[in-house]
Amino acid sequence: MSYEEENQETVYSNHNPRRNHKFFSNRSQKLQDYDADVRDLSTEKNGLRVWYEDYSSIDWIHDMVKNTARQRQLKSIKGIRGKLLNVWEHAQMWLLVGVVGALCGSLAAMISFAEGFFSDLKLGYCKKNVFHKQTFCCWDSPGQAGCADWVNWRDIDILHRSTTTRGWVAFIAYIGFAVLWGLIAGLLVYYGATMKKNPKGKPIRKLYAAGSGIPEVKTILSGFVIRGYLGFRTLWVKFIGIILSVSSGLATGKEGPLVHIACCLGNVCCRALAKVNKNEAKKREVLSAAAAAGVAVAFAAPVGGALFSLEEVSYYFPNRVLIRSFVCAFSGAFFLKLWDPFRTGKIVLFQVFYDQPWQYFELIFFFILGIFGGLFGYFFVQVNLWYNKMRSTKLKNYPILEVVVLIIITTLCSYWNKWTKISNSELVAELFQQCKRDGVDRPLCPSSPSGYGPIVGDLAIALVIKTFLVCFTFGIRIPCGIFIPSMVVGALAGKILGIGVELLHINHPSSPFFSSCGSEQCINPGLYAVVGAAATLTGTTRMTISLIVIMLELTGSLSYVLPLIIANLVAKWTGDVFSEESIYDGLIEQKGHPYLDSKKEYIFLGRTGEITEYHVDVISVNEPNTIKMLKKKIQRMLGSEYPDGGFPILDHGYLIGYIACNELEYVIKKLKNLDLHKCCHFTEHPELVPDDEYDFSAYMDHAPVTVTEYTPMEVVLELFIKLGTRYLCVVDKGRFVGVIHKKRLLGYLKEYDNLH
Repeated sequence: MSYEEENQETVYSNHNPRRNHKFFSNRSQKLQDYDADVRDLSTEKNGLRVWYEDYSSIDWIHDMVKNTARQRQLKSIKGIRGKLLNVWEHAQMWLLVGVVGALCGSLAAMISFAEGFFSDLKLGYCKKNVFHKQTFCCWDSPGQAGCADWVNWRDIDILHRSTTTRGWVAFIAYIGFAVLWGLIAGLLVYYGATMKKNPKGKPIRKLYAAGSGIPEVKTILSGFVIRGYLGFRTLWVKFIGIILSVSSGLATGKEGPLVHIACCLGNVCCRALAKVNKNEAKKREVLSAAAAAGVAVAFAAPVGGALFSLEEVSYYFPNRVLIRSFVCAFSGAFFLKLWDPFRTGKIVLFQVFYDQPWQYFELIFFFILGIFGGLFGYFFVQVNLWYNKMRSTKLKNYPILEVVVLIIITTLCSYWNKWTKISNSELVAELFQQCKRDGVDRPLCPSSPSGYGPIVGDLAIALVIKTFLVCFTFGIRIPCGIFIPSMVVGALAGKILGIGVELLHINHPSSPFFSSCGSEQCINPGLYAVVGAAATLTGTTRMTISLIVIMLELTGSLSYVLPLIIANLVAKWTGDVFSEESIYDGLIEQKGHPYLDSKKEYIFLGRTGEITEYHVDVISVNEPNTIKMLKKKIQRMLGSEYPDGGFPILDHGYLIGYIACNELEYVIKKLKNLDLHKCCHFTEHPELVPDDEYDFSAYMDHAPVTVTEYTPMEVVLELFIKLGTRYLCVVDKGRFVGVIHKKRLLGYLKEYDNLH
């Protein structure tokens, strides 16, 4: 069997078997009602639903009605049993998000342990415990030079070798392990892919574990269904893959993939509770909380994680989701601290605490870093999207080869510079450190001004290398994130600028510009690195409030809020001058995901009629609707532009209801002793339906949302955003005119963007 690898522009089949809701499986199952667990839901007149098809939109209105009916059903139970059931009803969501956070924190700790070991294995091994990374191996030693237990590959005494030969042995070991880790990650992602069929029935691989995952998570949280993307297979492949990809030394980060992993955990855990498992809207509340936990364990920032979920990824975020997101984020951070993966009490490697205040004259330099961050963000987004487009065409059939080649290029560029040779997290941790003025030389803290020149030279080379590598690495077909790589670029630029300002003060201590410092050294280049990292991350992702809070939690002090705010806002404004598109927005558009951005503003000049589909199949109750006729309508719908659409139900031309295509297909398949010539009825009076004919009224939406051809486009857009509806029926004084499908609106908005 031949397989076509996933194209960058996503194509999905609507003919995949519905999933099995066993805890660790997503294989096909026997058809069953999505609403089977709620009694008398048909009395709501909103229609019964079946499991949503792959890459279709969920019905937010129906799921909210369903949840209300469930609450009413529980309230009707009297006595002790009723009270206990209602207490459990409210407690289970809190318990669920707590468990998801705990699992997320535990997996993050395992990733940190394993990543450190595999990364250090490129340099050598520990004699006393081969599974210890270098830091743990030399824990009781004053430094690496005096660590007898750690053996570098160049120091293995198998044969007497020259210094040059030893150097080549160390280099070969370094590049060999780097390629091995990347190769295993690439093979794992490729052969662990989810298999689906394209519209032509040809099998294709969906590399769901590759990349960051945040663009797809945003799309899923907006109400679209991508089967398998948050499944157990994707979870374990992403978990192992991110360990190996980061350990290989590529310019990638684990923070974005941690959000994806957390959402996979949330989705898998939801299968344990029918209340959430059979309500896609409620499930997205849990996924929003899980996304917060992913950021919390990545940056030791539970508050920032909750705000990240609100600002960046979530689509539907009521107050109850905010507090649950914080609980989930806190649970993740708490369990990660319990595991203490670095044995320092820190949740993340680059967590720092400053005790030196900043000076007001430094705001000028923080402003400059903000401009740099915005320019870098725009440059990165444009170059990366251009390369990803080429990756999806010319390189799409060689994903593993691309990984190996990129690792070799990365290693050849990075091995000779001590700041690019170490991992990204270790580099950020070094750049963030505050120098102590005790006369002792440290890697980035020379004891005399003459030591600054070589440091700045090495950092400048590292800045050029990292800027080049990050632009072409993000989007590679293994797990990879952009948070830390973009922070590395900003931290390098900030450190260089901070050292420059520090040298100015050393050479001109009596200048009026430095009058607020007095005779003491008052410049902290580490703070410049933090501000620079925040600026470049803002330029790349366009995050604002959540990013400021994350950086404040990293530094452990509110006194640095003003420098961070200035750099953050300037970076965003600078980037917005050229383009308001973040890297995630660009990838969503490039991959063809149907995402309706609720934060974007449009100035419409068109009218509703421009996006109305006038020539659509309808079901008229005034005509004999046999099973054979309905099956033909279904086949036409499945082969149309909107296979996840439906059929308006008319009575003498007046709209009386709507039934989705997959609901109609399901109810026909459910029938026993099927007679193709029997009539089907869609009526509010099922008692009038003859016993030998079929009544499909229970699956019919008796009150679809309607607009007219003269409804302002702004109102239409708000209905899709605020109500989360999948379609709007267009009527004229009650008579049916046409349908506006959500995907048609998205196409119109894309055309609007291209014209403006």
